[in-house]
Amino acid sequence: MSEKKKILGVSQGIIVLVGGIVFILIGLTLILIFPPKTLLWKILFGGITEIGFAGVIAWCVAFIIEKSAREDYDRYTQEKARLISKNVFGFLYGVHLPKKVFAVLETHLFKPKVSKTSQKLEYELQLPDEINSEWLKMRCEYDYVLQNLSDELIKNHPVKFYVSDPTDSSAPEMEGLGLQSLTIGDENVDKSDFDDLDKAAANGDGTRQYEKLVDILPNGSVRVRVTFFQAKRIMDNDLYQTSCITEDFELKLRYDPAAFDVYIEPVHAVSKFNRDIPAHDGSHCRTVSIDTTLLPGNGVFMWWKYKLSGKSKEIEP
Repeated sequence: MSEKKKILGVSQGIIVLVGGIVFILIGLTLILIFPPKTLLWKILFGGITEIGFAGVIAWCVAFIIEKSAREDYDRYTQEKARLISKNVFGFLYGVHLPKKVFAVLETHLFKPKVSKTSQKLEYELQLPDEINSEWLKMRCEYDYVLQNLSDELIKNHPVKFYVSDPTDSSAPEMEGLGLQSLTIGDENVDKSDFDDLDKAAANGDGTRQYEKLVDILPNGSVRVRVTFFQAKRIMDNDLYQTSCITEDFELKLRYDPAAFDVYIEPVHAVSKFNRDIPAHDGSHCRTVSIDTTLLPGNGVFMWWKYKLSGKSKEIEP
């Protein structure tokens, strides 16, 4: 019930109560001052008094019924709130999730205040520089938008990504590996700061992890663009997983189909991509996309095999 209707109902009740009291006073006053001597006057004075009593009784009954109904409604809403707070999925869908499952959903889906409104990735498998080389360079570009879902300023939100770093001692020295460019909003991060970004995150075996803290305005957004190179084997794989909820996703993998066999699979509840455009001799680019929202940990898994090992390298990307 709206506040306006509540005020209107209280006002009407007060009018009924006051009117009833006034009629009672008028009726009793007339009876005391002008004692009715005829039946007509008795009916008139008594009717005025009875109308007053009827108004007061009506107000009392309405007040009691309304109070009882309000108490019943409060008990109903409190019980429903208790059921919802206990298990919202059980209340809405009849599915009673275990506490551990609900805790995961609450931590990774309901509490985070940042999501990605889009995610576009572009990878390129570059042909080995040397014949019979077991290694190649992989160019990686990320372009996505971080959206603040709250009405509050989010300070020091970590923008993180990692670059694989081969631990195999047989890996050749390659120029230009690692982070090449990073733009966050309107800021082009200077290359002299890349080492500091690398030191800001905990690096593990085989990876270099970069991290930069950014502020996101209430209901605002920040665009992130990053380019890096990593060393990969000619028969290898790469896994991309989003760190937060992502509304849509697109990946382009550039390679020469005459030189590589390539496979891409979604890491998602959907078993197939919504769009899958294969590479061919003219485009040298396979494009896949997922229109369904990605949850944290969703993404794509890629693996490939070089078909020209032991042959003269006559094909250029």
